[in-house]
Amino acid sequence: MPKIIKNKSLLAKTRQRKIALEIVEAGLAAIQTEAVLSQKVKLVGNQLRINGRQFNLNDYQKIGFLGIGKCAFKSARFFEKLLKAKLCGGVVIDISGGRLKKIKSFIGSHPLPSAKNIVATKAAIRFVKSLDPEKDLLIMVISGGGSSLFFSPVGISLKDFQSLTLDLQKSKADIYKLNTVRKHLSLVKGGKLAKIIYPLKTIGLVFSDVIGDDLSFIASGPLVLDKTTNEQAKKVLQQYGLWQRYKGKIAEFSETPKDKKYFKNIQNFLILNNQTALQAMANKAKQLGLKPKILTDKLSCLNFNAFQAIRTRAKKFKNHNLFLAGGETKVNIIGKGKGGRNLEAALAGLVQIKPNELFLAFASDGIDNTDFAGGVSDTLALLEAKKLGLKIKEYLKDNDSYNFFKQIGDYLKTGPTGSNVSDLMLYYKTNRE
Repeated sequence: MPKIIKNKSLLAKTRQRKIALEIVEAGLAAIQTEAVLSQKVKLVGNQLRINGRQFNLNDYQKIGFLGIGKCAFKSARFFEKLLKAKLCGGVVIDISGGRLKKIKSFIGSHPLPSAKNIVATKAAIRFVKSLDPEKDLLIMVISGGGSSLFFSPVGISLKDFQSLTLDLQKSKADIYKLNTVRKHLSLVKGGKLAKIIYPLKTIGLVFSDVIGDDLSFIASGPLVLDKTTNEQAKKVLQQYGLWQRYKGKIAEFSETPKDKKYFKNIQNFLILNNQTALQAMANKAKQLGLKPKILTDKLSCLNFNAFQAIRTRAKKFKNHNLFLAGGETKVNIIGKGKGGRNLEAALAGLVQIKPNELFLAFASDGIDNTDFAGGVSDTLALLEAKKLGLKIKEYLKDNDSYNFFKQIGDYLKTGPTGSNVSDLMLYYKTNRE
């Protein structure tokens, strides 16, 4: 497999860095979408086998495909190769795309939706409605980024929805709160797609980027029975002081379907989460002679505090020297700079980093709200910053981690990985002080 970290040789200036980058590469390789699908999905004759379940494709007149999110395009390519003539067509909405034989590829915007996302979503709805709900089968891939990419607003304009999303993010609303609001201002989220396609038999293949792997919140759960209500969506806005600002811009909240009949012909499978990446990283660390410990797959804190939180947890495990964590940190937006959760976590780590420590935070999708995947914190990065006269705390205050790491060069560059299992972090402590 080709190298995933494109600037790996430039970053690997020390033995500690070289080892850390080998471990990161192993984690990213383990979550490559087509490789994961080839392990979890098999076609034997006319039998489609998924996680131990079997589907006889002869039972269906046509088989269609719909993919949403950052794993969607590569999944579409996989299913075209797997199903060949059995596939009648489909639609895929991703942040990247290309030419496919039978599936129409749309490239949408992320993290904020745009008019082109609405156009793509309308095309997706037209396609699934073209399938015979009594005779056909739909295979749908659902992955992180799907909430923005698979987007058709109800009760609010596109412009106001974009503004509301930004305000919720600035208020540090977590994905559960954010997607609660999204579900009730959407035509397709919160199980509404399931109602649109009912009673079409559907296989949902889910790639989780959500802490806890709650399928009803991954890409806002288009195929999953939703337990949230219009009132809860309103309360989220009230909680963050946004209701007075937006109540005149929201014509109505749209309730999600609660009748279980809409979901009886849908089978959802969790295909991938961050545990796969974390375990692959731990295994690689063992091969390299280290003593790894997975601290958590549910890290949730301010990104300013991520390094300290991981270091504090690591102190409990005296017999280990490599520590791993996955999850999603929150950003406190106080400045006007450019960056992402992981770049900022790495930058904050530089304030406290010691000579025997290395901290690496990166986005599994390869695009940490920028064209960088993440950043490296160690004394080498610190020395380069001092050499250039860069003041870390000023860049933190302006949320400008991107331009900081761009100047010192200690950023991870992968490009879009075509996968997404949340954020991943590595803390490596050697014996020397």
